[in-house]
Amino acid sequence: MDGDRVLVKNAFRKTRRDIRKVFSDNFLKIITEVILNADDSYSRIENVTGDKSAKEIIIKLNRDKKQVTILDNAEGMTSNQMKKIFGEYGGDYSGGSDVANVRGLFGQGAADVMFNSAMSKKIAQIESIKDEEVSKCKFYFEKNKEINSKVINPHMKQYRKKTGIIENGTLVTFGLSDTVKIPKQKDLKEKIEQFYMLRYVLSNPLRQVIFFDGRQKHVLNSENYLIKEESMLLIDKKINLNYDGRKLIGHLTLCEKIPKLDTKIIIRDENNVVYDETFFNMDKLPGASLIFGEFIIPNISSLLRELLNSEYPKELLTDTRDGFDGREEFTRNMNAKVGRVLEEEIEKNNSKRDTISVNLSNNKRFNDIMKKINNYYSELELSSIEGLNPGANPPNNGLKFARPTISITRGKTYDLKLYINASQITTEDVIVVSHEGSVYFTTENDIITFKSEDIKENNLVMKSVVIKSTRKTTEPVILIAKCRGYEAQVLVSVVDEKIIYPKSGLEFVPKRKNIKPDSKTDYKLYFDTDFIPLGSNITINKQYEMKLLDDDDTITLTEKDIIVDNIGSVKVKVQSGLFEEKIIVTANYNDISSSAILYVRNRKETDDGNSGFLNKIELRFEDDFWQTSMMESKGILYINGKHIINKSIMGDLGQKDRNNPSFEKKQRKYLYELIAIESAKKIVRELYNRGQIDIDKPEVIYDSIQDHKTMIYMEIAEL
Repeated sequence: MDGDRVLVKNAFRKTRRDIRKVFSDNFLKIITEVILNADDSYSRIENVTGDKSAKEIIIKLNRDKKQVTILDNAEGMTSNQMKKIFGEYGGDYSGGSDVANVRGLFGQGAADVMFNSAMSKKIAQIESIKDEEVSKCKFYFEKNKEINSKVINPHMKQYRKKTGIIENGTLVTFGLSDTVKIPKQKDLKEKIEQFYMLRYVLSNPLRQVIFFDGRQKHVLNSENYLIKEESMLLIDKKINLNYDGRKLIGHLTLCEKIPKLDTKIIIRDENNVVYDETFFNMDKLPGASLIFGEFIIPNISSLLRELLNSEYPKELLTDTRDGFDGREEFTRNMNAKVGRVLEEEIEKNNSKRDTISVNLSNNKRFNDIMKKINNYYSELELSSIEGLNPGANPPNNGLKFARPTISITRGKTYDLKLYINASQITTEDVIVVSHEGSVYFTTENDIITFKSEDIKENNLVMKSVVIKSTRKTTEPVILIAKCRGYEAQVLVSVVDEKIIYPKSGLEFVPKRKNIKPDSKTDYKLYFDTDFIPLGSNITINKQYEMKLLDDDDTITLTEKDIIVDNIGSVKVKVQSGLFEEKIIVTANYNDISSSAILYVRNRKETDDGNSGFLNKIELRFEDDFWQTSMMESKGILYINGKHIINKSIMGDLGQKDRNNPSFEKKQRKYLYELIAIESAKKIVRELYNRGQIDIDKPEVIYDSIQDHKTMIYMEIAEL
């Protein structure tokens, strides 16, 4: 006999945590949600009427009661509308998909504010007039979220006078929990004006936002925090952000800023809808605090809505209203692409500044340290093995490895992609990876599962099988992935030759080098005949900073260039000029390309220690918060000699010889620790990006950083 079906509800404490988590007791976040709703309502009217007059949003704060009211004279709402909007949590009623200049996306911002207030036993009500109908909605939160919305019949003239609603409009009243810290009266105006989510509203000539802090009146305006034409560093740089087949182009504009302004780079759409403020992981670079700007992504709101409403809903934004989720592929891709441009502009701006820096790489001891760290990293370096069209379609038989046969280098680690059809294999299933070649290689993840957010629109899931080879095989070993009745196989050979599976068919190794002026060097260019057939011509372009014209060569791929199976390599020779410069070498075949950078430096010593994972260690002296920072694209580690902790332990290092600095043993030991921890963090970030570390287990991340730090320190320190 079947049992009764029981509705499963969230525990009260979980619901409380979820609501608290949204705002983190942040006063600015709380009032922003309701201010944006009022602004949205005005925008909908303006889109219909074309009215260009300034319209008021009036905010009143009662510090004694910890109570806020926010008034607009916009559309107003009927009782039925409030039941529909607030009776279904998480709906989309902003009109944002049809109306420009509308910010609502979650459909729950104002509701979260009201239930947060009700949960704290504070007043939480919305009063509204629409077309002479007066409605009041009260919010309750005891064991469950509840609302009571009804039509009321007050004396209209007195009611309008009491609420301040002139014709149509809304008055929102809510309390603040005891844990919410309200900024001091002397700081409040500035803090609201510089809050990134409100800057465009407070600078809009069609709005007049008035804030009453008790009897103190502030007319809010954020124009000082927006970009200025006279201080432009970069204007409308286009950056491709294509995602899951959707075409998106971002537009980056950067300005110099006054250091005291707490501003970064705002991410918004074409309608001034703000989603984030970030430095795209470049916060700690020297000079980053002297730049701010905006990154405009037209049509991003359509993408966000589409993903939220898809069969497998995906949130690219965090549910805590803190911007884009750093765990998502879209965010990682955006951070990488915008970060590269931002990095270049920060360097250009830094070149104009008179700053003190000491190059530790000129010291033989530290140069040797870089070699040791680069050797340590090379043992961990992982090559990705993908298919001809990774992500094109899910496999018809449930599971499929990226390739039917692979050859891997002895002693190296590889990331072999496994494609999964989510319409045949579910999030509840477990995929088991096995083989009988443990003498020759090991797999670091023998159990594979996936989550709903891993599923792409076409039901494809792409996971990694990490293979570490130990001994050369005498014959190929079968690697198997199984789940229920589904199975995938790949033949694995371990060889002595260095094998790189070039992503998209072409890849330079290494991607950067340093040489002296008037010298020769060569790069290895790996190719894959699955992408580029033998007999094809590869065009090599060499762009010199000191030459007016580029150098062009052509290389024809032949059978003798094959290393193993369908993987081959050719040498690309480069001659440096007489002066220090940067040379960009690019290989092209139809739409496939790969680039490498050659830095020509007039150094006493040029060796492998300067062209790997860690290429340079530099002491900078910046009046900024960062202690250490890694420019990952160039492998440069910065240490801030002015940071309070660094200075207290090492003393004043500003007088060191910039060409060949020396240090006391105590200073060196501390520098070794800083170098070890920053290198370990970079390694762990790369392991995470490869899928070798689970972001849902923070303790694994912390332990991994500590383990690599200890290993690196043991390699480099004077023990």
